[in-house]
Amino acid sequence: MGVQEMRRGLELAQSAEYADFGPPASPDMIADAEKYLGIRFPPSYREFLAAAGCGSFAGRELYGITPDGTSATAIPSVTFATADERRHGLPSQFVVIEDPGTDEEYVIDTSEVGRDGEGPVNVWTQGKDSADLEVLAPDFGSFLLQTAQTVTS
Repeated sequence: MGVQEMRRGLELAQSAEYADFGPPASPDMIADAEKYLGIRFPPSYREFLAAAGCGSFAGRELYGITPDGTSATAIPSVTFATADERRHGLPSQFVVIEDPGTDEEYVIDTSEVGRDGEGPVNVWTQGKDSADLEVLAPDFGSFLLQTAQTVTS
């Protein structure tokens, strides 16, 4: 689970209205981002970064690795968004992948890793107990596929 869903979801997302993705992140850029954040990205998110870098479609913006890498100072950089939210209380095991425009953030939990190396995508709100978060999807690939299916149907 995870990587196959990510591939299908990315294909759907790239065909959606107002799709804008890329450029892909190199293996060195992915490794630098993981080192910068002190975590390891799950396989489906690593695959997304390697295939698309970051992207937006149908009003959704998924954070990832931009050409500026870890020196990026704006959205949609995953390193910028995550480091900025950590200054406001985001626990270190979370990686911010989307801001839905509310007081919530969509995050990958890198501490709850299954045998497949995947972690769930949760809804995080500042001040909320991290053990009590809503789970949006079991992994990033499923999250991307569900999101793409919703906006393209």
